[in-house]
Amino acid sequence: MKIRLNANIPNELKVIMADKIIDFSKKNNLKAECRNQTIIIEGMGDTNDFAHVGIVVSELRKTDWFMNNVIYWIFYDSEGGAEDLILHYKSKNLANDN
Repeated sequence: MKIRLNANIPNELKVIMADKIIDFSKKNNLKAECRNQTIIIEGMGDTNDFAHVGIVVSELRKTDWFMNNVIYWIFYDSEGGAEDLILHYKSKNLANDN
């Protein structure tokens, strides 16, 4: 999974948010680091990797500071597919509002 935060927010805030995302990911047994202003979250080769990523995705999408500042959030599956999670959750929220 790759995440990029809005470039218009102050760098200090961006670092705090990135650190929170990385810490939360690592607490859920995932590899996480920031490379070129993109947060990379990967499984550890564990059979529960998908569940761990699901926990991280679920928590991030419920967090206002994250959803208001993320500009790139792509989930890559093991078969090489990719899903834009911003688009997915925004369209889901619109459907729920109707």
